Amino acid sequence: MNFFRNSALWIFATAFCCGGCAHYHLGNGRGAPFRSLCVAPIVDCSGEAQFRGVLWQQLRQEIVRSTGFDLSGRDSADASLEVTVRALEQSIATTASFDSLQASSYCIKVTGLFTVRNCKSGEVHLENVPISASIFVPADRSYQDRKWTAIPELTRDLAKQIVAAIAHSW
Repeated sequence: MNFFRNSALWIFATAFCCGGCAHYHLGNGRGAPFRSLCVAPIVDCSGEAQFRGVLWQQLRQEIVRSTGFDLSGRDSADASLEVTVRALEQSIATTASFDSLQASSYCIKVTGLFTVRNCKSGEVHLENVPISASIFVPADRSYQDRKWTAIPELTRDLAKQIVAAIAHSW
């Protein structure tokens, strides 16, 4: 009899906890204050020529793929996404085992900020949110080629980070 009483108690407790979790919703329930988004031209202070266009395109693709926002032109969008790339830095990540002054890999890091602004009223929804992404590239004779092939990977990580921050802010 004791076994049935303990089993019934465990079943009731489990059902009670699971029933409560089924009705839990993350966030405040208001949703984003905009439905459509425009990606403004990227402001690039890093000096890398191809970075701006690749990031702009990947941001647009990530918004379509990962959010419920409509991608619109500036005239018809509710909000504008403004991204500023501040720096693209390169530093030695590891050194060669035989010479501590010779790099065996580099860390390429990009840093920046983004702002989401209402297109009609100018109200700022998110302002100067810091973003960064980094990647490690082996230092060998083809380093320059590897650096250029790493840029799309960096911009993809940055685009995912920006879109996730926008989507999870409300």
